[in-house]
Amino acid sequence: MPPTRKKKRPHGQEKQQKHPLSHKEKLRRRELLLAEMARNPPTFLTEKDGESFYETLRKHYADFAISDTTWISSNLHTELHDAFVGLNGLGFFTPQIMQRRSRWSKTGVARMLVGDEGMTYFYNGVRMFAHPWLSLSTMQEKNHEKNGSGKLADLVSEELDSFLLMFSKLNEALKSEATRLCPPNDADDADKHNFNISLVNYMDSSAGEEPYYGMGNQTLAWHHDDSVQAGTTIAVYSALGAENNTKTNTKPWKIGLKRAWDIKTPGVAVTVPDGSAYFMLQELNNTHQHCVLTGSGFRFSSTHRVGKVTSDTWDFINKECQKAVERNDAFLKGYGNLEDFVEAQQVHTRLEDNWLRQFWVHGRHHAESHEKRYWGPRIRLLMDFWTQLEDGFQKLLDKGLPSNTHCIDQLISIAKERLEMRRAWEKRYGADAYAELDIEHRACPPPGMDSQHGQDALEEFLKSMQSI
Repeated sequence: MPPTRKKKRPHGQEKQQKHPLSHKEKLRRRELLLAEMARNPPTFLTEKDGESFYETLRKHYADFAISDTTWISSNLHTELHDAFVGLNGLGFFTPQIMQRRSRWSKTGVARMLVGDEGMTYFYNGVRMFAHPWLSLSTMQEKNHEKNGSGKLADLVSEELDSFLLMFSKLNEALKSEATRLCPPNDADDADKHNFNISLVNYMDSSAGEEPYYGMGNQTLAWHHDDSVQAGTTIAVYSALGAENNTKTNTKPWKIGLKRAWDIKTPGVAVTVPDGSAYFMLQELNNTHQHCVLTGSGFRFSSTHRVGKVTSDTWDFINKECQKAVERNDAFLKGYGNLEDFVEAQQVHTRLEDNWLRQFWVHGRHHAESHEKRYWGPRIRLLMDFWTQLEDGFQKLLDKGLPSNTHCIDQLISIAKERLEMRRAWEKRYGADAYAELDIEHRACPPPGMDSQHGQDALEEFLKSMQSI
């Protein structure tokens, strides 16, 4: 029977993820799954299970592929290992603090993001900002402009550029390998390996127990990768610490795989040797979950994805803010309408919550690492937009509210949402997990804000509305 033809997607339109499960539905399914597991404990396989393991991979995990250490040259592997170690030495990996059941907790992972200019990656309440990867010609141009200044900041910048060049090379190599493993079917499929970001990870051996199969300790729990375009490939390159490459009895790092919400299909734990790369092809990231099973020492990885471009980019937030400031100014000058002003203030809240506070929550070192690079001047421009919108809201309050009841209700709703957002951030800044970090990595508010910024004024406004 001939394959079903896919409906054509307009050129440039982003592939959409399937509608995610609600938190309530996830909890319901988890309870059902745990009850079933108590009656029928699930099983998993490793390479030690021989042909049964490989048959299970072929039958149930056909869109998972792993390329051994020969897929790239030994020279590039050595350069990449040096880049990982160098970035770690310069402090570019940001410790990851994640929210677990309403608490912020430290993980065994530290990260940085590289990718196309203007890309960010937003997942689990955290936004990361990409250092653009470089071509050799771009790096040579930048070094020529500095003209051997000898300044420490320029030397660090040059060293960072040389490391980012390695990840650009890796990205191209992974695109080629992914295309070999899973050639595009047609023009509509051509972008599925067009990686535009990589989450670069440092993982130590601190871990918790894998809860379902008894696979051992895990550094990263079961998850789908978020904020990627649906049906696109995820490619992961691994580099291990020196202790994993000796002939002593070390514990290998592995990737666990399972079908989402299914314990009848056996899980698998696949060893990922130093220099290998694994690929989650087609819809595997949507239909299955994966985890990282802890090995000896530490592990670096570079996880290449096709990130969303409709809402997580500089172009998106810049255009949103420009439009919001125009509407804000027009209303305050008397020729705009209140509905547009309300929309502008909604952008203001999102800008503060999802961009500015997200940039600074990674700490001073993170902000300084971007200061004279792509994101530094753009964050300052976003701060200018934020200031104009913040002043606009206060000017409206000083001027007196309009008589439009519907718009007053919307302004009250905005004030409540903003106050709730700022209270949540104040609580996040005070979390013990951040206090445990080195001072340069601790969460801090953006310049010009403190942890309680604007809360008193919003509370006063809302109290005055209750009396009307």
